[in-house]
Amino acid sequence: MFRKSSGAHSWLDGCAYQDIDTLPVYNWDKVSRTNDLKFLLKVPFSEELTEEEVGKLSEIWDVLQQQYIDEFGLPSGYKINLKKRKKIVSLQLKGIITGDRHYFTQAGYLMKQMQMTEANRHKPNKLAELAILVGKHSGAGRVNTKEWSVLEFYTALKMIEKQANGKN
Repeated sequence: MFRKSSGAHSWLDGCAYQDIDTLPVYNWDKVSRTNDLKFLLKVPFSEELTEEEVGKLSEIWDVLQQQYIDEFGLPSGYKINLKKRKKIVSLQLKGIITGDRHYFTQAGYLMKQMQMTEANRHKPNKLAELAILVGKHSGAGRVNTKEWSVLEFYTALKMIEKQANGKN
């Protein structure tokens, strides 16, 4: 891939995935786990990205995440994390106001719990496990995560979840 001299916005618009209907779930997972925005590009890119290119890819990533939220809602784990973060900040503020170190200890304990939960959520094989589940239930056999889009993959997971809960 060659950079065009007209700036990041023009060449990235054609070379980056723009919606979850085309972005492979493999790439989505890679960006989510590593924060490497190069996985938003349709072809491998080995050069270092400029600050402007990173900014444009960050904007694209934000749009993709919003599309996911609009389609599937917030994951329950995310909602729980928000509540825990709110509790941590509240405990830290109490500790600052009162000078009682006990509040900081509680906040530290909650932070450690969140880190452990986050580490488990981002296990390297999590996507592979989900792909096996989707393949088994969809009759597709082995799911190639580099070919299935985010929209297809998570729609299939949503349908499996509904079936498991007895909803049609």
